[in-house]
Amino acid sequence: MDTPAPVGRDAILDKLRQTQPWLRFMGILTMITAVLMLLAGGGVALVGALSAIGAVEAKAGLMLAAGLLYAVLSLVYLFPALHLLRSARAIRGLQTGSDDAAVAEALEGQRRFWKYIGVVAIVFIVLYVLAILLAVALPVLAALQKAAQPAG
Repeated sequence: MDTPAPVGRDAILDKLRQTQPWLRFMGILTMITAVLMLLAGGGVALVGALSAIGAVEAKAGLMLAAGLLYAVLSLVYLFPALHLLRSARAIRGLQTGSDDAAVAEALEGQRRFWKYIGVVAIVFIVLYVLAILLAVALPVLAALQKAAQPAG
């Protein structure tokens, strides 16, 4: 376990500088993920569109829709990658000095990253709760509807 360094401006800037390679690595990795998702989604959509030519098939339409959805979801990864890279770039500027504007920009990039991640987490929690409620409610409603039909 690291022992805390004395708190001072130089110690704070040093800790901030130590995060720069990791921010850059994760930003690049996240950007690569977004590009691969976009390519995969585009490929699946293209296969779905090509299989729909000459035949009206629900499977082809489903592939097209899934591919487009996957491509759109790649944008979810794009924005945090940009925030991480922005923060890493600002911290790299601290290597030559301790400019307050660079520190503020680095912290702003991280603030935006964590705000974005928090909002995405909230959205997914809501979607999961809705999916669970639908997974429980739809079979119950189907059973009630079946029970309400007259015997015949």
